[in-house]
Amino acid sequence: MSDAVIKECWNLILNSDKKRLEDSRLPLAGIEDYLAYFDLSSMPALEATMGTGPDIRSPEPAFKNLTEGILLGLRHRIYTRTELDVVAVWAETLLRFCEVRFTSLRKRAMDKWKANTTARLNMLHLSAFLMDYCILTKDIRFLNTVLKLSDLKWVFRRGLKTDLRKGNIPALFQFRVALMVEYVVGQLEQGKWYE
Repeated sequence: MSDAVIKECWNLILNSDKKRLEDSRLPLAGIEDYLAYFDLSSMPALEATMGTGPDIRSPEPAFKNLTEGILLGLRHRIYTRTELDVVAVWAETLLRFCEVRFTSLRKRAMDKWKANTTARLNMLHLSAFLMDYCILTKDIRFLNTVLKLSDLKWVFRRGLKTDLRKGNIPALFQFRVALMVEYVVGQLEQGKWYE
């Protein structure tokens, strides 16, 4: 995604209904550094806050046990730098699942979440978590997996600008993931992760 497209998408988001930015999954939480990197204006102040979410220690880390609440809780732990040992187990488990089950991800996601829109949204949320973890650990295996996921047209749809104009939440997650991918690629190209 070019810098011009990133800016255009960000302007579409800023000029849309602010309530959708406060969706309970907080699709744009924690992106301030990436906005600054691309010289984009700051996030508007949001009333919604990211709670700790459910206990991420109680369910066994596995795709079958993954919920929106656990994804949000995992992201919260990354942002607050807490329980990172548990976050690491979830991240590795989900990374392996996506890699090993790549060809059957659509079927598995549909079996788990039933509706195509819910499956897509949760796979985008999972991609955002994997990118958050990639940036936390500077482990490019997570970037590689998200790049593979971004080739899945049922998850990452073309027409992002159109979807942003319509105001759907998956488009916000798709923008977030694209922004993070471009940020990481830029960091790698500049050699900043290897200093």
